[in-house]
Amino acid sequence: MKLQSAAVHTRTAIVIVLVVLFVLLAGFASNGVIGTREATIFHWFYDLPAQLRLPMLLITQAGSTWMVVIVTCVLLALRKRLVALQILAASLATFFMVEMTKVMVGRPRPFVILSGVQSRERFVDGLGFPSGHTAVTAVVVLLLWKHVPPRYRWLLVLWLGLVSISRMYLGVHAPLDIVGGLALGFMMYELFRQYWGGVIEALKLTSHRKRLAKKRK
Repeated sequence: MKLQSAAVHTRTAIVIVLVVLFVLLAGFASNGVIGTREATIFHWFYDLPAQLRLPMLLITQAGSTWMVVIVTCVLLALRKRLVALQILAASLATFFMVEMTKVMVGRPRPFVILSGVQSRERFVDGLGFPSGHTAVTAVVVLLLWKHVPPRYRWLLVLWLGLVSISRMYLGVHAPLDIVGGLALGFMMYELFRQYWGGVIEALKLTSHRKRLAKKRK
């Protein structure tokens, strides 16, 4: 019991730290400015060769809604229904958190703030902080982690890293947007990791009660 209690306190502390970190990052982003250091880091990736545009456009799709749909379908095909449901629910929750935060923070994208920067991705508008692609990819990668053999987990890290870099190369997110997306993704992962079991148990209990009610009729 003591070990379980300590584990619960540790996980709760992790969530609190991630929430505080995310709020601090949102506070920094709310001034709508990209500082000199952040701009320098941004240009490390944005100034990569123009020939990378097509590969980066393909890579960035690995953080899109289509990625979530594909991952969910693959898991369902493998009969991992609970994992598929968890990833779908966590992705949707993360997406809504991203959209709410963007409205609250109101930070424009780099191609609006920085001179000489253009979006290399068509049909991109709206606000910048946090990066939705990074946040959703982070939560999916973390939820998949224990279901992937250890020798292949480096691919998950590479996946998250490349999606994050692609967002800066395409000129649609600044480094602080990426860090904010990572923080939000980790925060949502911890929340789902802690409370998902309770949600599943509640669903099972509801289903069980419905079956009992049908039998009584």
